[in-house]
Parts: sequence; C-alpha cells; structure tokens
Amino acid sequence: MAAVSITTMIESLQSGDNDVRKKAEASFAAALESAPAQVVRSMLEAMASHPDESTRLAAAVFMLQPLETWPRLDEDTRQMVLRVFADRTLNEPVFAVRRRVVNSCMHVARVTSAWPGVVEGAIGALPTASPEHKESLLTLVSRIAEARPEWVIPQAAALAAPAAACLATGNPAPVRAAAAGCISRVASRLEDPAAITGYSAALGPILTATREMASEGAESECREVLSDLTSAIGGMNARLLLKSCAATVVGGAESIAATDSFSDEVRTEAIQVFITACQLAGPQVRSASLHGSLITLCLRLMSRVPEDGVMVPSAFAALPYAPEQLSTSMRDIASLADVAEDALDRVASSFGASLVLTPAMAAISSLVTGSQPWNVRRAAVVAIAVLVNACGRPSAAQGGAGAGGAHAAKGRAQGGFTREQRAAVLAMLVKALSADPDPRVRYEAARSLGRYAEALCDQHTPSARTACREMCSPGGAMTALAAACKPTAGHPLVVCGAAAEAIKHCLSSACPHEAAVERMPELMAALQPLLGTPSASVTAQALETVAAVAAATGDEFSAYYAPLIGPIRSIASSSTVIGTGAEAARVRAAAMVCLGSLVESVSPEEFKADAAATLGPIFEAITAASSGDPAAAAAAGSAGTAPAPASGSAMQLGQAALTAVGRIGSHLGPDFAPFLGPIVPPLLAAASVNVDFSASQAEDEVHPSSGDGKSVVVSLSGVGNVRFQMNTDAVTEKQEALSSLLDLCVSCGAAVGPFAPQIVAVLMAQVSEKFNGVCRALASSALAPCIQAAVEYAQGQGATEAAAVASVAPMLLASITAVAQQARQEVTTDGAPLQMAEALKDLVVVSLVGARDEVHLFTKADTPVLALPKEVVEECVLGSCSAAGMAAERIRVKREDIEHHGHTDAHAIVMMREDLKDEETILRHSIDALGYVIKSARAGVLASFALQAEPVLGPRLVDASNAVLHHAALCSFVDVCEWCGEHAARYVPELTKALGKGMVGEDEDVRQVSCYGVGALAESQPAAIAPLTSVAIPALLSVINRPDARSEENEFATDNAVSALAKLLRHCSEAVGADAPRLWTAWVKALPIRSDETEAFYCHALLAEQVEKGNPFILGEGGSNLPDIVRVCGEVFASAAAASGDGAGSAEASAGEDDEDDEEEEPITMASTETVTSMVGLVRGVAAKLPAAALATMVASMPENVRAALAMATAK
Repeated sequence: MAAVSITTMIESLQSGDNDVRKKAEASFAAALESAPAQVVRSMLEAMASHPDESTRLAAAVFMLQPLETWPRLDEDTRQMVLRVFADRTLNEPVFAVRRRVVNSCMHVARVTSAWPGVVEGAIGALPTASPEHKESLLTLVSRIAEARPEWVIPQAAALAAPAAACLATGNPAPVRAAAAGCISRVASRLEDPAAITGYSAALGPILTATREMASEGAESECREVLSDLTSAIGGMNARLLLKSCAATVVGGAESIAATDSFSDEVRTEAIQVFITACQLAGPQVRSASLHGSLITLCLRLMSRVPEDGVMVPSAFAALPYAPEQLSTSMRDIASLADVAEDALDRVASSFGASLVLTPAMAAISSLVTGSQPWNVRRAAVVAIAVLVNACGRPSAAQGGAGAGGAHAAKGRAQGGFTREQRAAVLAMLVKALSADPDPRVRYEAARSLGRYAEALCDQHTPSARTACREMCSPGGAMTALAAACKPTAGHPLVVCGAAAEAIKHCLSSACPHEAAVERMPELMAALQPLLGTPSASVTAQALETVAAVAAATGDEFSAYYAPLIGPIRSIASSSTVIGTGAEAARVRAAAMVCLGSLVESVSPEEFKADAAATLGPIFEAITAASSGDPAAAAAAGSAGTAPAPASGSAMQLGQAALTAVGRIGSHLGPDFAPFLGPIVPPLLAAASVNVDFSASQAEDEVHPSSGDGKSVVVSLSGVGNVRFQMNTDAVTEKQEALSSLLDLCVSCGAAVGPFAPQIVAVLMAQVSEKFNGVCRALASSALAPCIQAAVEYAQGQGATEAAAVASVAPMLLASITAVAQQARQEVTTDGAPLQMAEALKDLVVVSLVGARDEVHLFTKADTPVLALPKEVVEECVLGSCSAAGMAAERIRVKREDIEHHGHTDAHAIVMMREDLKDEETILRHSIDALGYVIKSARAGVLASFALQAEPVLGPRLVDASNAVLHHAALCSFVDVCEWCGEHAARYVPELTKALGKGMVGEDEDVRQVSCYGVGALAESQPAAIAPLTSVAIPALLSVINRPDARSEENEFATDNAVSALAKLLRHCSEAVGADAPRLWTAWVKALPIRSDETEAFYCHALLAEQVEKGNPFILGEGGSNLPDIVRVCGEVFASAAAASGDGAGSAEASAGEDDEDDEEEEPITMASTETVTSMVGLVRGVAAKLPAAALATMVASMPENVRAALAMATAK
C-alpha cells in the first residue's frame, strides 16, 4: 500500500462523516484480510517517517488492529514491527506521539514471543535520557511488565538503581510518577526474596516523592503513583515486600492522608495505601496503627461533611425528601468522608472484632456527646454502623461449607459483638435518634439503626434472632424509630423517612414473628400517616416498610387489609400521583410491591372481590414497561425479535409490578387462573425485551454512557480499549419477568397449561441469553414446572398420563437438549451453573414420572413415561458430566484457596466457603441429573457414560482424599451398576473396593452412599457382591450401632445401612450362612426407617411380607421379636396418622420440646397404603392371640403417640 494511500486511509478513518469513516473501515479491513503484511509495513512507515505528527499519532493508534494479523505476517515484517516500535520509543521527538507508541508497545509484547533487547535498551538509556524520554522509557518498561513480566524480571536488578534515581527531587513530576509506577509494577511481579527485599527499599522514597509532588500540585501524578503502590503492596508477595518497610509505608501514607492541604482525591488514594499496608503488614503494625492514629484518622475524616449542599440544616428543614447519598464505590467523585467510612469498614472487616472494637468504641463514645460539633457527632454515629456492619459479619470459624472452627462463644453475636457491646451500641444510637438537637445527626442515627439491623438481624442464625428481639423489645430501638416517624417542628420529614426505612431493615426474615406482631400496632400507627405526605421519597419509604411489616406479621396483618387496600391501590394507579418523573415512579412501584404483601396477609377467598381492581394497575404497568406488542410476545423468543426497552420510569414501575404479580400469583395459586390470560403476554414481552448490548472501540479514558445504558471500558489484548454497553434496566426487567413466570408456573399448576407452548418458546430463548446468568438461571428453572403444568392440564382434560406426556414431548425434549447444551458452557459465578444443573435434573425427572412427585419411588420395575432418544441421552450425559467436571475443578481450587490463603480476611474466607458450598450443590445436581438419565436409558447410557463420565469421575472413585468428589463418583458408579445390571459388570470390582472403604469412612455422605451401594449391588448383581459379605456385614452393623447413629448428620447413612443389611440377607443368603437368625433380629431391632423414604417403603414392606409368611428368623425364637415388630408397626401408623392430619405424630416429634431456633423438617411417609393395611392386619392378629395384659405390657414402654396409633389400628 503506497504511502499516499495509507495517509488518505488514515485521514478517512478519522473522518467526522459517518459514511466516509464506515467505507474507510471496510476498505481497511479488506486490505488487512488480503495483504496484511503490506498494510502493516505501510502503517509502520507512516508512524516512523511521516512529516505530520497527527498522522504519526493516528498511525500508532490504528496499528492495534493490524497487530491482530501477527500469525499471518512473515518474519521480515514481524522484525520490522519490533524495530520500528523500539526506535520510535527512543527517537520520536513529539511526546504525544511517543506516549501513544509506548502504550501500543504493550500490545506488541503480547503478540510476539520475544523482543530481544527492548527492555535492556530502555534500561540502558535511562541514565542519559532527557526528562521527557525518561518518562517514556519508564512507562515502556511498566507496560511490558504488565504484558510480559518474564522479560522484565531478569532485568529487575539492573532497573532498580536508575529507576530509583528518577524519584529524586530534581526530576519533573511526570518522571517521578513514571519511576514510581515502574518500580511498583515490577515489584508486584517479583518472586525472588532477595529481589523483593531490594525493591522494598524504594517504597519509602516513592511516598516521599509523592508527598513532594502533592505539595507542588501534581495531583494526577500523585493519584496514579498511589494507585500503583496500592496494587503492588496488595499483590501475592505483599508480606515479603512490606517485611522491612511496613512502618515506613504506613507512616508515609498516613502523613499524606492526614494533610488537609492536599486534595481529597490524593488523600483518598493515600488512605487506600494506608489501609492495604495495615492489612498485610503484620500484627505489630496493625496494633500500633489501631491504638495510634488509624481509627482517629478515619473518624476525623468522616467528620469532614460539607456545611453546604445537601447537609445544610436549612435544606434538611425545607426538603421533604431524603438527600441522595454519594456512592462509596465511585471513588473518583466520592467525598473524603465516604472514603474514610469505607476505610474503617475495611479495617474492621479484615482485622476482626477482637482487634478493632475496644479502641474504636472508646474513641466513639467520647465523640457522640452533645458537647461535640454536629459533624463530629454525625461521624461517630456513622462509625458505629460501619463497625457493626463489618464486625457483625460471620467470622471464618462460623459456618460455611467445610468450616471446622467452633461456633462463636456463648453470649456473642456474629463476628464477635458481645451482648454488652450490642446493648451499648443500641443505647448510643437510640439516644442520638431521640435526643440529639441536630436533625442531620438524627437522620444518620436512624440510618445507622437500619444498618445495624441489616448486619446483625438479617441472617438465619440464633444470634440474629436474639439481636432482632433486642431491637423489638418494649421501649427499645423499634419504639424509638416508630416515634421518629412522626414529623414535628425541627424534626423534618427526611428523618421520618430514614426512620421508616430503618424499621424495614429491622423486620428482616430473622425477626421473630411474635416480636413483629407485638410491635405492629405502634409501627402502623406511625407509618400510616406517612402514606399521605407530600414527599414522594418518604411516602415510598413508608410503603416499603408497611410491606415489610405485613411480611413479618403474616396473617396477623389482615386487620389492616381493609383500611389499606383502597388507598394503596389508588397510589399504585396513575390516577393518584405523588411527585413527578422518577419520584412518582418510585412511589407507585413501592405501592405495587406493598399490594403484594397486603394480599398475602389474607386468604385467596377474601381477596377475590378486590382482585380485578387491584391487579388492573399492575397489569397496565407491566404492559407499558414491556413496550412491545403483547400479542406478538409469544413469537418473540423463537423468532429472535425482542421488544425495545421502555423508559427508565416505566421500567421501574414494570419491575415492581412484575414482583407484585409473582407474589400475588404464588399466593392465589390455581385461583389466579382467570388473570393468566391478560398477564402472560406482557410478561412474555418483558422477558424478551432487548438489552441493547453493544461493543465499540474506545479511547484510553472511560466516556460517560448515554441514555439508560451503562458502559464499561476494558483493555483487550491485541484490540485495545473496548467499551461494552448494555441497558441494565432492561436486564432487570427481564429478570423480574422471568422470576414472575417461574412463580406462576410453580404455583398455578395446570392453569398454566394452555400457555405452556408460548412460555416455553420464550424460556428456551432465554436459556442461552448471552449477557446475564440470572436470566439464564431463571429461564432454565421455569421450564420443568411449566411443562409439568402442561401435563397436568392435559390430564385434567381427560388424557392419560402417557398421552399427556406425549403431547408435550417435543418441547420437553427440546428443553432438555437446550439446558444440557448450556450446562456444559456455564463458567460464570452468578448462580447460572447451579440453576442450570438443577433444571437439567428436573427436566429429566419429568421424562421419568411426568407431573407426579414420586421420582424417589421410581424402581427398575417402572417404565419412564417418555423414553429419551439416543441423541438426547448423549446430550444429557455430556452436559451433566461437563458441569460436574467444571464444578469438581472449581471445588479443588477453592479448597486450596481456603487452605493456603491464611492472610485473607475473615469475611473473605466466609465468602469463599459460601462459593464452595454453591459449587458442591452444582456437583450434586449434575450427578443427580446423570443418575436420572441412567434410570431412564439404563444400558443405553453405557457408551456415553464410558466416554464422558469415566474420565471425570473414574479417578475420584479410587481417590477418597476429597470426600465431596469421592461421594459424587460413588453415586454415579453405584447408579450405573444398579440400573444397567450385568451390562455394567466391568465397573463392579473397583466399585466394591471403594464401597468397602467407604462404609467405615469418616464422611457421613460417603458412608451413606457406600451402604446404599452395597444394598443396590445385592439386588442387581448378588453374585458380584457376595464375596464382600464378610466385610460388608460388620461394616453395616458398625454404622447401625454407632452411638450417634440417629443424629441428624448420620441418620441417612444409618437408614441405608439397615436397608442394605436386609438386601444382603435376602439376596446373598448363602454367603450369610448360619448368622442369618442373629442378623435378622438385629435388622428388626434397627427399624423403623425414619429419614430415607425410599428405603422406608422397602424395609417396612419387607417386614410386613416376611411376618405374614411366618419367617422364623424375623419373628425370633418363640416370637421374641414380636414386641419390636409391633413397635415398628406403631411408628408406621403414627407416621401415617401425622401425614393424614389425624393428630398423631412421629415418635421423635413428641419426644422433646420444640426449639424456636430449629427449623422443623416435614416427617417422611414411612410406608405405602398397602403396607400400612398389611401391618394393621398383622397387629390385630398379634393382639387377638395375646392376653390383654400381655399386650398392654408390650406397648407400655412405647411413646404416647405410638400407643395411640396402635390403639386406633387395633380398634374394631
């Protein structure tokens, strides 16, 4: 390409005329495709020698795209690229052009495997280069350190001295900044201890230079240096880097942060260095900082709230709405007070309560008194909330998967707050709310009480419930908040709104029901007047809190239904508007959500009269938000067309309306059927709305997004900066619509059936939605209940189960295939992998048993209601095994992270354990899905199993080092051997070895599946398991006879051991031999089965059958086992009575007192109706043969409910 033509091309690529630019882009792309080397050479020539500096600059910018063709370039052209870029870095006279060349060098480094001499040349040129060239050379080394650290690390020793020399006072600020950034970036990538120690000596001079630059007004350079330094000392080698200079770094950063004459932006970055260094510097520096100046500094800076703007007292008195609070995540525009607040949060959450609370509370208690200025009192109140939020998080030793530590000491709340400390905190906040003379302090006190409730009450733990009770106690925090909801002279509405919002947080899911009910009258007396204020914000806060009161009090809130339903419905409709624009939308949205809570407080029958009027404005909001043709919504998913998103206010309303529909529909269940016709089309349109995703080239800086979209700029190797933009409001609307569809499919059952084809079409399109894992998760979760609803509907119209399932077969098979394909691609961490794995399992279950909730009773004698075609089986196996394999690898990595990253703060450890728990759930769902496919296809699955499952699970079958992964492998190999019979015989030898070890292992889940596997093989392949009998029986008895055999953790393993013992006795009798009488007696005494319903049905049916046959081993010598047989029958009867609502419960249910903090699990059904009938006859027969006194003696020691159940069963 001639020089003249490349110059013309560059000019056209920069044209302001869209048509000219687009044509140039097309021509440029075509030239790159046909002759990449020629284009690259021409661009290099323009960049190196064109007389016009703007052309050289543009050539350097546009070189990024040609660099993508690197694999297609010949060696001569590649060498020319390296030569020209190296030469221009040293010799380009214009700084702006040279800076662009240097930035592009990072992309050159990424595409080439070697660039001989570039780092050495830059370092060698540093001592004699001009100041401008020094900046360029240091920046070049920094950029290459990011892209190719392996090129820079060998030169680190040679770089240290000349780079440190550039920090000296005589150098211009840009040179000192570039030197500091270069040193920080290289230091963060070093691994050799000697090299790291050498670079740590430069950290102090970096901070000294930064302080000097700040004094000189070089603000942008200071911010960049401090940001780089934060990254460096937060790296993997941080402890070693700070070993010899921690005090210097902490002191230097603190000095900058504490200097009032420096800009807030510089001090903000200094705080980040300060906190990061303190976090990683070791206990001595931490303690000194905490007891010295760290907390004092944070509190001092938190008091720097402005006297003008939103915090002006007159504004508080005049404005009827709450002022917007600056986001601490937007560090470039947040106030220094917000940054200090965030810093205090980081300190408290990472250091822990034991190190933070005592000095912090001592400092705060002296600042909250009336003698201090209002801004100091405000800072103290906010600091309390920060500390509670940070120290109230669970510590690493509390909960989370795999947590081995003890629970918090008795009397402590989460994270280390004692009851005494909680009482002191509440007292300070309540006093500030009730008595502080300044409304700004009262406002923050109300907000801080809300944050206190969020931190300590919004967790499902006994201590959370205790904290909630403390807030709800008579005359306590809740009473003070209710009183603060009443506007008076000097007590503006903004404080009332904050108090109302705080009450909402207090009424969390952990709030004891009785406590919420007790406070309900005073709360509603305070909140109801706020519903009629002229303030949109306060009205919205009051509505949201009324909804929270309704949710916390349940049926008891029904007394407020009649007086509130009309006014709130009026607010929700467009006829009554408080505020304008976004304010009005927020009020109406809050009213719609409140309507959902109101409806849930009354019975469906009571709501029927109000249903049409209440749902009308909700439906209208959904239709307006969907902004599409509702009639075309059904075709949107399959046709690939999506409605355009509505305005922000309409979307806000639509999202709230969608939430309300989901709640009301779930509450009404089948009674919602008359409203499905009007609501399903707009729901489908909302679920299909276009999210307006786009990607475009961006400059170095991030440009503000336009319209409703949100954008982010990221740097991509070989591409440069790319802006990704998406309408996040539209994404939220999709999520709410899909969530409502899921609720309706689950709750309304057969009524959804007529709409199933349209719903499934939209859900299928969203299963592979590229940009949002939550949408994929919700769509996949809704497929199975939607198809089940269609089956129920068809059966309700008179179709047989087989015909009903056949009618949905096309969409069921398509759904299984789509979810299986997506499951193997899910690598996000937003919940999609978990829901996708569960959805695949649920869909396969529909193919097994249709709409029946009886998959746990599916046996080898049963036939799937829909046979899965070979290609669907293959997709299922591939999808489930891929998902299982990815989850297994993530589990391995996360366990290593938890074990080896001891420096991570306690909150991070808890989060990592929560992530680990999710990964284990993904693995379990994936293995369950594979198991159901095995049950469906049986021997037809073996080829796919060998190809997909063996490589993933085979190694885990013999490796028991990770119990979770070992358990998953055992489950799958047991399933395949049980359901494929002799066709899977090749797996049996290795499996039996694993089962033998697993039965006596430490992990209860491994014991459970090992016991189950022994029983399964005894039934399906008795000849193969018989040699294991001499080992298996003692192992099974050890499980059954453990002292803690019936504990919650071990009961499933015990039940499976009891069942496996019966199966061995029944199917391997020859191997058992003379021990049979003793073992059958042990089996009878171990009954009943209480947790595993499948094994309970089997064992109790076997007991009835063998007693009817008069099996002497079961009855015992001289009928010695009859008392135990009658006892077992009595417990089965009690279970059946409890299930039917006749009043008798299980033996365990009546054996102890209820614990309000324990969640009760629904008892299982212990036997089929046929087995219960057989047992009734059996017990009556025993009763008929025994004297009444003997029978009374036999049952005297049994629990009362069992005696009652036996009496009912034997009554004539």
